Amino acid sequence: MTLPTTPRTRTTAPDEGRSRPRRGLFRSERGLSRSERGFAAVETALLLPVFILLFMGVIDFGRLFWTQNTVTAAAEEGARMAVLTDTSDDEVMQTVKDYLKNGGIEEPPTIEIGARVPDQPVSVKVSVGFSFMTLLHSLTSLVDIDRVTSTAVMVHER
Repeated sequence: MTLPTTPRTRTTAPDEGRSRPRRGLFRSERGLSRSERGFAAVETALLLPVFILLFMGVIDFGRLFWTQNTVTAAAEEGARMAVLTDTSDDEVMQTVKDYLKNGGIEEPPTIEIGARVPDQPVSVKVSVGFSFMTLLHSLTSLVDIDRVTSTAVMVHER
């Protein structure tokens, strides 16, 4: 025996056609109450300077690391020139200065070249002044970062 079936009809929910206010993270500005908008403004005013300081600190420390890498590469290039037998100290210094200038460092460097004796190591020490651009320059007294220095050593061959 079969039971008679009735066709199923779909009923719509009473609020299906209306838009509801969003809840959670993606709430529209219209859905915020006046006090919630005020809290958002206060939170922004308190946190924005902290985020800007962090961002500027990242930029400054990036500049510091970039300067350190450039000075290290210039010292290595100077050491490569110093181990050659037919180069003078002035040529080594000019090579280091040119490398730093091409690397974007305009600060005049301090360059020290060790004794150039065959079969002995030759050291080239390069030092450049550095200062932070942002508010971090007041912290340099705590960390004592006012110069970036690097030394490269290579063996002087005959």
